[in-house]
Amino acid sequence: MLLEEAFEGAPVLVAGGYGFIGSNLVRRLVRLGARVTVVDALVPNTGANRFNLSDLEGLITVHVVNMVDEEAMRELMRGRTLVLNLAGQVSHVYSMCDPHADLTMNCHAQLGLSKPAASMRQARRSSSRQRASSTGGQNTCRSMRATTAPDRH
Repeated sequence: MLLEEAFEGAPVLVAGGYGFIGSNLVRRLVRLGARVTVVDALVPNTGANRFNLSDLEGLITVHVVNMVDEEAMRELMRGRTLVLNLAGQVSHVYSMCDPHADLTMNCHAQLGLSKPAASMRQARRSSSRQRASSTGGQNTCRSMRATTAPDRH
């Protein structure tokens, strides 16, 4: 299958689409015929810039949303066949200047994307009549305690 056939009309969400890598990916997906939605918080000093995609206005849908907002992300992910995450703060200098902001952008915001994705995946599984799990389909998150044991090898 050609890439054009795989992406033609496919609803794709690109998180971090206004950054350097994200914007180049968005351009490629548009050329392949995908229906691209960009979500970006446009946080200063992260490389996100509206100019990067200004010539694609009308060809893409854009939402300025912080990924920490799980409800907004759940809504934006609904109906997408592919979600590509290129969002993040990558400057070592800024991470050292404001480690709490770095933690929010690179950890908490990622949960805003992964938690809705996990719940949507679980909903799809539970709506399926086939269950091939050895736990009888009772896949639930449980608290797990990390332990260390001496290496016996």
